[in-house]
Amino acid sequence: MLVGHFAAGFAAKALEPKVSLGVFFTAAMLLDFIWALLVLAGIEQAGFDHGLASFNGLDMIYIPYSHSLGMSLIWGCLFGFCVGYCYRSRSVAVVVCVLVVSHWLLDYLTHIPDMPLWFDGASFGLGLWRSSWITFAANIFLLLLAISVYLKAGGAPQQRSPLLWSLIACLLVLNGLHAFGPKQPETTSAVMIAGPALVLWLPVIWGYLVDRRGQPSKDA
Repeated sequence: MLVGHFAAGFAAKALEPKVSLGVFFTAAMLLDFIWALLVLAGIEQAGFDHGLASFNGLDMIYIPYSHSLGMSLIWGCLFGFCVGYCYRSRSVAVVVCVLVVSHWLLDYLTHIPDMPLWFDGASFGLGLWRSSWITFAANIFLLLLAISVYLKAGGAPQQRSPLLWSLIACLLVLNGLHAFGPKQPETTSAVMIAGPALVLWLPVIWGYLVDRRGQPSKDA
């Protein structure tokens, strides 16, 4: 869902204000970052078939290590434990774990049936990607709703921060390009398939800059 994942990061910040927004963005996008590295390594496989869906023709051919429900739970527990340990907080660990797993749930809503439960067996997906306009609108709705919750909870150090609003503008532009921008050719190499996912580290770093006050706490 892309922008929807960042929306989940904003919402999580409202639950645990002491944690940096960048940490939550990392958790929300963790499965995609793992996926990109595994595709580049040749362990997982993906391509483009624009006949599959109008919003995103990404064909997730083999993605059990990064995007199966079982592995998302494992990645969530591992990352949640690490972040919870840094912040000395069980509640932070739980929120981060749930945020990682939320990536699978949001992808289940949008993907065509390519989201596996485990390594073998059927894959699932409700296929919201089949409509560019519905997916575009759903992403905007989730993002604006989450930002509203984030601001009301005092998540932004300064609600008039240019960094915050430039980040929001960047995410809205990404959503538009994802829905209506030029499509990659179906003969795209693994580097060009996975590379854009790694570029999404930029909004994550942006989140750290926006939320400089999110430092580890010694409180349990």
